[in-house]
Amino acid sequence: MAANYHILLIEDEYQIAALLRDYFLHSGMRFTHVADGKDAMAVFTRDAFDLVVLDIALPHISGIEICREIRRMSTVPVIILSALSAETERLLGQQLEADDYLGKPFSPREVVAKAQALLRRSNRKWLSTKTDVTPACLTLDATRYEVCLQHHTVTLTRIEFSLFHLLTTHPRRIYSRGQLMTTMYGDQRIVSERTIDSHIKKLRNKLKLLSTDEMIESSYGVGYRYVGMKVSVYTE
Repeated sequence: MAANYHILLIEDEYQIAALLRDYFLHSGMRFTHVADGKDAMAVFTRDAFDLVVLDIALPHISGIEICREIRRMSTVPVIILSALSAETERLLGQQLEADDYLGKPFSPREVVAKAQALLRRSNRKWLSTKTDVTPACLTLDATRYEVCLQHHTVTLTRIEFSLFHLLTTHPRRIYSRGQLMTTMYGDQRIVSERTIDSHIKKLRNKLKLLSTDEMIESSYGVGYRYVGMKVSVYTE
């Protein structure tokens, strides 16, 4: 196995990371470790990696979101590590377009063996993060209440557009239903929280016409937040 293969491990358990590091280095590969989900994409885009080993349960940003973001940018091989059941792991891996998966606890030798097999099979024919691959970007047209992705467009109502615009202004920030109602209905009319839920449901259905990825995430008992791709806004 070529010594210049570069492995990125995204794992918050340092004992596991140290163990895998020893095995990968012993196999002649370069190795970079990231312990926090919020730092993962910055590291991934900073260098050219040949394979990613990704834990699902990460602090701040889950491995699920990271895998989806990686797939928007690159086809680099990804091995998922998870404590979920075997069936759930397999289904999750298929949904995220991961190349392989391993349940915890696992053998570090098996992780390295799977990595070597993927590297031989792929032979670096994937799209590198150092190419000119441009991440997907949503465009909000405030003049037409439209949301566009590549060559596809959906039209929103004024309320839906205002709601979505607010959520995308601060990605990952959780807005309570009360905050959303205040913004949506500035005339202080009495509106039930169920009305916000109804708008969110309709908005999600329209956004699914653009992408199968979930863009609006529910925070149980609190409210909603935007977890989708980068957004630009057209106002003129």
